[in-house]
Formats: sequence, C-alpha cells, structure tokens
Amino acid sequence: MHGIRRSIVPLLACALLLAACGRDTDDSATPPDPRAEVVARALGEIAAPAGGSAAADVLARNDSVLTSEVAARVSRIGSDAGARVRRGDLLVELDPTDYRLSLSQASAQASAAQARATQAQARLVRARQLNADKYVSDDELAALEAETAGAQAEARVRQAARAVAERELAKTRIVAPFDGVVLERIAQVGAAVAPGSPLLRIVDAAMPEVEVRLPPQQAATLEQLGAAMLEIDGRTWPVTLLRMADAVDATSRTRVARLAFGGDAPPPGSNGTLRWQQAARWRVPADLLVSRDGGLGIFVVEDGRARHVVLPGAQPGRGGETDLPADARIVTEGHQALQDGQAVRVRGAATPANDAAAAAAADPTQAE
Repeated sequence: MHGIRRSIVPLLACALLLAACGRDTDDSATPPDPRAEVVARALGEIAAPAGGSAAADVLARNDSVLTSEVAARVSRIGSDAGARVRRGDLLVELDPTDYRLSLSQASAQASAAQARATQAQARLVRARQLNADKYVSDDELAALEAETAGAQAEARVRQAARAVAERELAKTRIVAPFDGVVLERIAQVGAAVAPGSPLLRIVDAAMPEVEVRLPPQQAATLEQLGAAMLEIDGRTWPVTLLRMADAVDATSRTRVARLAFGGDAPPPGSNGTLRWQQAARWRVPADLLVSRDGGLGIFVVEDGRARHVVLPGAQPGRGGETDLPADARIVTEGHQALQDGQAVRVRGAATPANDAAAAAAADPTQAE
C-alpha cells in the first residue's frame, strides 16, 4: 500500500508541472493578426494611360471624278492613269467642231444686233434735235425711243448667246482643277460622251487628312488633347486635330473629326487605327472595381489602411479612369472583401507603416 502511494505522488507532480507549463505557453502566444491580407501594386504597373482608339481613314483633300459637260466625241486623252498633273493641264479634249460653228454663228448674230442698236441710237439722237425744232412730233420721238431700247436689248441678248457659245466651246477641254494624280482613266478616244459621262478620276496631291467618327465622349477627349497617333501596318504618324464637327450625326450618333499630318503621310485611301492617350490619367481595369456606399471605385493602401476611391463615370465591366499618381498602391487581390478604412497588410511587404498599423489593431491602448 505504501508502495502504491509512493508511485502516485510523482505522477501527480508531473501532471501539475505540465499543466503549469501549458498555462504559461498559452499566456505568451502571439495574438492573431487582425489586418486583412491583400496584394497591392503601383497604379502605373496595372493601368494604361487613359485615352481611346478608333478606325480612321486617310482621305485626299479632293477626290474628283471629272465628267463631260457637253455632248461630243473624245478626240484626245492628255493624261493617263498614274500621271501627275498640275492645275490647268489638259486631261481630255473633246471634238470642238460643232461648238466652234455655234460660236461663229452667235458672234455674227451679236455683231448684227449691235449694228442695229447703234443705228437706232443715232436716229434717236437726230430725232431729239428735230423735235426741239418741232420737225418731229412727240409721238414719233417716243416710237424711236422704244425702237432704240428694243435694239439695244436685242444686242445684249445676242452678246449673251455668244458668251454661252464660248463657254460651251471651252467645255470641250477638260483641264486639271488642282495639282494631283490621275487615279483612273474612264474615257476612251473616239467614244461619244454625253453631259454627265465620267471621263477621269483625279486625287489631290496636297497633304491628305485623317477622318474619324467618334462617340461624343471620345470626341470630347480627343478635342481636349488635340493630338493623336495614326497606326497603319505597324507604322505610326503623329497627327493634330484640325476641326471637330459641333453636330452629332443623328444616325450613327458620332461626331466627325479631321486631323492633319505634320510631315510625311501614308497615301490617300489608306485606313488604320487612331490612338490617343492622356498621360495624367489612367485607365483602371474593370476587375479592380468594387462598389461601396453606392460608388464604384478602387481600394488604395495608405498608412496601412485601405481607402475606397470612387471613380466618376466608371461602369461595371468597362473599367474607369483616375488621376491618382502612378505610384499609388492599388489593391489587386483581396479587394472584394475590404471596407473603407480597414487595416490591411500588404502581402510580402514589411514596412514601418504596416508594423504600426498591426500594433494599433492588436492593442488600441498602445495606439493612444
């Protein structure tokens, strides 16, 4: 019996010692970190400069299909497809024979009418002298005045007819309306053409322009910047805004903009993509947006806490824009469960701000 007692006492002592050690271990354990663990990256690493892009066309300032204004037969082609021409160069000549005859006839009629008007004027002057001496009655004088007025009117009609004939003859020579390149030859020598028949297509050799159609919001951004880059097949050209239509097209709901090249340019008829950027603003990806208190925005880490920054105009699934600095720390993981002002710990970062935030969260009395 005494042996049993002697064996139980050491066992009880060991149990009491282990319990005491357990209490000491629990009392000294590190309390759990109350901060939310997140991943944060600089805004400049995750967002692109704000801006836009749109399909664009390179257009010649003038792209004209020259047509015949008279009926005639094509007698000569002065410039063929691909030829560079200067303003006033002969492009197409039509047979002028009929129009020269018409001009000759109109000139003769104008000359005869002018002679009759001159004779009538001379008779009127003489009749006025005789009327003063009572050799010509007032009625006769009035008749001569009417006759003279009619002759003068007839002379003016004939002169106008001659001018029309001259103009018709001039239309048999189709000349270049501007410096350019003949893009297409349509007429053929010997073919009869009527008024409105296409003859040649010519494009302006002057520096082309870029045309783009933009939704009102994008148009406002481009209008504010005033400059962009045109990208075609891997090459880029800087362009500046020339003019922006004030009105919105009712069908496409877009505004038309024209931009000018600063130096060399791609050939007219090319098409590509117009891109523009706002260096002071950033386009935030849609997956970083969270809604808090009715506002859609992003979480920024400041002094160990998450701050919710609302992005005006942001839309779910489409992202938003901000003017925060490029080094602003944006929460990229763990943002969905955050609340504004919540203490956070950036994964992989050990900074004094993180340590201070952890201490304050673990023991509010120390923060005070």
